[in-house]
Amino acid sequence: MNDLFEEHILKIKEVELKGGKVDWSAFKKHSAWFDLDSAYDEIDRRILSNEISFEQSEFLKEWVDNGGVHIKGAIDENDIDEVNTFVDNLLTTNTPNENVTFLGYTLDKAKGGDSVAHKDLISLSLEGRMKNSKISPWRIHELWAESNGAKNIYQNEKLKEITTLIFGKKSYPRSTINFYYGSQQELHQDMSVFHVFPGDYLIGAWIALEDISIDSGPLVYAPGSHKSDIYEGFLNHPQTNLRTCPLDEYAGYYNKMHARSNNQRLW
Repeated sequence: MNDLFEEHILKIKEVELKGGKVDWSAFKKHSAWFDLDSAYDEIDRRILSNEISFEQSEFLKEWVDNGGVHIKGAIDENDIDEVNTFVDNLLTTNTPNENVTFLGYTLDKAKGGDSVAHKDLISLSLEGRMKNSKISPWRIHELWAESNGAKNIYQNEKLKEITTLIFGKKSYPRSTINFYYGSQQELHQDMSVFHVFPGDYLIGAWIALEDISIDSGPLVYAPGSHKSDIYEGFLNHPQTNLRTCPLDEYAGYYNKMHARSNNQRLW
């Protein structure tokens, strides 16, 4: 659908085959079809060619405008219950799971949040584990490889159907992060964290595993901010981003994000 996608990929592969360094600044920062000025025209074309329904077209327009959509009922509540039970059991069991690491968990108060293997976590008393679990926000990566409920959510057909519709290309799940509490992360653009090209060909599905209120530390996003430029300090984005930039760029980046959010409504 978007010839720029194939064009960019071919150019990048050509440079890499020659052993050269990709000058990412030479490419358009936003080439995803839904970020272009012609996005509504593309939706109309897809309706006229019977590729999508009217309902799907309205869904896509919401994505084009806001960069996010709210979907109800996509996830089986039995899978949510299984994930919650699995994580709770990790905290209470005395049997180590060699495949699970708690990132950001406070094992030692003097060190603060750290990368803690499950076998080290269960070295604490049950009371100590539960008490320490509330000190810092922690998470588990790739829980889908251990929990059947998390795997079902990871491979959820409804989510793949929706993301394929948005991309206009077949989508696939890439990774999971399960937070025990709200992440408490600063406002940021995912395109400033992950090395993704062309821009915005990454969709994050935030799934509430419990009832959420305004006091729960819910997800916050600024509708329409997906069309904002990438921070100017990332000179060779996406190679240069929050993972690879000099540490002194952090303050400038987050100051820019907060300045933008002050001019936008937050959801």
